[in-house]
Amino acid sequence: MDMNINDDKLARITDLLEQIQETESIILSHKKLNGIQTQIDQYETIRENLVNELSELMNEFHFKIQYQKEAA
Repeated sequence: MDMNINDDKLARITDLLEQIQETESIILSHKKLNGIQTQIDQYETIRENLVNELSELMNEFHFKIQYQKEAA
């Protein structure tokens, strides 16, 4: 793999991890404040999409991401 491509992918992986962490914080805040379930669902969908993108990128580096949704 080209180093510039790797650098771009690694930067995107870092960005995704930060976005996942931020989204998780938002979800937890909404849950603690008994937020509107529709909003929580939207953020959970965003988190799932971010995790899926991260998983695809990590596969290229021969890593497998296991994402476990929390129990309801």
